[in-house]
Amino acid sequence: MTRARFDRYLLFHPIAGFSMTATPLSTITINSEEINLLIYSYLLDCGFTHSAFTICQEGHLERSPKFKKHIPRGELAELLSKSLLYSEVESHYRGGETVAQCRASFSLLEPHKSLVNAPHAISITKPIPQPTVLPRRLAEEAPPTSASDMVVDSVPAPAQESAEQFINPAEIDIMISRNYASRVFVCLFNPANSQVMATGSKNAELKIWTLPYPMDTAQFSVAPANVYFGPAQNGVDITSLHWNSEGSLVAVACYDATLRLITLDGRIHSLYKNHEGPIFTTRFSPNGKYLLSASLDGSTCLYDVAKKALKRRFKSHKDCVLDIIWLNNTTFASAGADSLIYIQDIETAAPIKTLSGHANEINQIRLNAAGTRLASCSDDKTSRVWDITNLSAPTDDTIPGLSARSNRVVVLAAHDHAVTALAWCESKKSSIIATGSFDATTRLWDSTTGQCLRVIREFSRPVYAVSASQDGEWFAAAGANGNLRVYNVEDNKKSWTYTCTGERPGIFDIDWRTWDDGKEFMAISLEDHNVVVFDVKRLKAVINGTARK
Repeated sequence: MTRARFDRYLLFHPIAGFSMTATPLSTITINSEEINLLIYSYLLDCGFTHSAFTICQEGHLERSPKFKKHIPRGELAELLSKSLLYSEVESHYRGGETVAQCRASFSLLEPHKSLVNAPHAISITKPIPQPTVLPRRLAEEAPPTSASDMVVDSVPAPAQESAEQFINPAEIDIMISRNYASRVFVCLFNPANSQVMATGSKNAELKIWTLPYPMDTAQFSVAPANVYFGPAQNGVDITSLHWNSEGSLVAVACYDATLRLITLDGRIHSLYKNHEGPIFTTRFSPNGKYLLSASLDGSTCLYDVAKKALKRRFKSHKDCVLDIIWLNNTTFASAGADSLIYIQDIETAAPIKTLSGHANEINQIRLNAAGTRLASCSDDKTSRVWDITNLSAPTDDTIPGLSARSNRVVVLAAHDHAVTALAWCESKKSSIIATGSFDATTRLWDSTTGQCLRVIREFSRPVYAVSASQDGEWFAAAGANGNLRVYNVEDNKKSWTYTCTGERPGIFDIDWRTWDDGKEFMAISLEDHNVVVFDVKRLKAVINGTARK
């Protein structure tokens, strides 16, 4: 709705029951600019980037002085919920037996009629878009209507899964936590202790778990030793977690633009408020000396952990920074919504190299084990593999993204929608990349040639997360339909599925970890307020048919 049309509507159609002057001291104002900004924010939250771009351009929102104002996630839904509450008051204020016993629900689109015998009581909920690597990416996009839409030359469609490929979860060791009161967005094992895990959800709920071993129960038998860093507040959703290499500190990135460092026993080590918008990602350097955070405000902050101080703020990106990763103890890469990847040295503000080539925002970047190649995935439906062995080489402007002495960029192109997650599957035999997309598929790629090796069409809704085993022989993918699927990279007959049930079965995050003591676990965080942990060694044995009876 254009500004003139909306303002004219308000002039001749005042909101029922409201005077534009509430009291002599306060005035209620509603204008098209604010409405359009709320709709713009809602579209971004839902992942409808093209629609958001359209309303931004047609409404000239970037010219608004309020354009950079942070709008909390779910704000439009919150205001609509309050409007329903007002509708309830407006409909029932006269009282009477019918009103007192009314059980009819309220709807934004349907007029309310008081009914005594309606089957359900009024229920007003606040639907909030759910973030994973990126809070704006989790939207329910329609998958391809037919398998033919996804055909890749020389890549045959995989056979449909048979019932024999599904394994009863009761045959493996599983633990399920039901202690959360809200959606769990992230989960991360402690790198130094296989029996410690951190999980984070909306409204500032951080839990640090001590896991029993062996997993001889279907439930977490030990309550979390430490629950959260402070009282739950709206808009303090946890977006990212990262442990230092010693496992003594966990960094907690939140939507309230605050970065918190928490000790193993749940105390606040340090707290930073250097960002002006939600923090999407945080990462410790390999040696634990430094900490990075990436934000919606377009900046990346570098902190000295021992000094508990900000060391430098990088502002290379022209749009929000969506992911960061350390290349070594003094160099890192950042990826943003401006479709660029910057390689930065911690001692200099200007980037030492720019990797260009993507045509839309970059959702994730991942480094291979040798630290020689960087993989990225984007809303432009592609992933790319960059050679970063010679970071000091000058950039060749004639070929974007290439340096004068580096190898070519390998482009992985076949997805029909945004590529939201990726993982390296590096084994002794091969170097493969797994990708997950909003087109409801996962794919395996040869990271050297760019050839698509395998297409998995067994997801009916967007794929949110992809993870791989340390040996590179297995990978897992999960998403909005509530299925966690584990596959063998080489043998497509070896697979396993864990299905989450309920009204909101989505899986937001996967962490697959191996420790020096031989243990190998995998955890998933769920939309239905749960966390599930699997003993992967037991799982592999069952899939391979070598488990003890």
